[in-house]
Amino acid sequence: MPQHSIDFNIGNLLCKLIILLSCDKENAYYSTYYEHHHSCPELQYIESGSCDLTCKKESFTVNAGQLLIIPPRVYHHTVRNSNNIRKLSIILDIVPSEDADSMDMAFYNMFFADKPILLSLKGTSIIQTLGHICSLLEEPELHYIEAEKLRAFCNLFLITLFDHTVNKEQIEEKISDKQIFSDEFIIDTFIAQEFKPKSSAEGLATKLHVSERQLHRIIKQKYNMNYREKLKEIRVEIATGFLTGTDKSIGEIAELLGYSNLSAFSAFMKNATGKTPRQIRKGK
Repeated sequence: MPQHSIDFNIGNLLCKLIILLSCDKENAYYSTYYEHHHSCPELQYIESGSCDLTCKKESFTVNAGQLLIIPPRVYHHTVRNSNNIRKLSIILDIVPSEDADSMDMAFYNMFFADKPILLSLKGTSIIQTLGHICSLLEEPELHYIEAEKLRAFCNLFLITLFDHTVNKEQIEEKISDKQIFSDEFIIDTFIAQEFKPKSSAEGLATKLHVSERQLHRIIKQKYNMNYREKLKEIRVEIATGFLTGTDKSIGEIAELLGYSNLSAFSAFMKNATGKTPRQIRKGK
């Protein structure tokens, strides 16, 4: 699945976009099928088809031409993608500088409302800009000119979205945490995809361009736990999501999490939560 990371400035804000294009149901982002959250705002745009999600236990249906802004640390998961789904997912890390003024902060605060915001983009120029982004993402490799085009279109998308939104939606102006770390998104996403018991910290250290010793120091600083503890936390989240949110058998879930037998999986969940998988499912 095409994935790109783009850096640019808007005013006195440093923006980093991690964008993923899901072209069909089979290619959908795997980790969205259990309840999870990100350390940065997530924007989901549906170009065609539809997507059913739950965010903060509230149900949303996002149809073609609509954009859902999910604030950071809001638990959500995809319930269903239509067969003809074509979805653009954007993780936005945005950090104000010391020189940020009221306009910069109004832009910043747009992505940190108390609850998800569903916007219709039909009839706006944003649709055309997103179409250009999707087309560029389909290229197997972006050379210099295409990469700069993608950066320019992403910048234009956010600026136009801000202009469109501030006139039509009530956005909260105050948030408590003004520092969002892209490292947290990379760590959360890596562990969410490489969550099996034999997962190694080496691959994550490579993604962050640090040594394993530095990685353990980063995880300790950000989460107050070590890599194995963070991995365990994510595995419990994934397992609980599957147990309470799907009809998969406990044996299937154990296999998905990398356990060769059901008793090992049951022992892990009992040790981590005090409950067996059957008790968790029964108590949902």
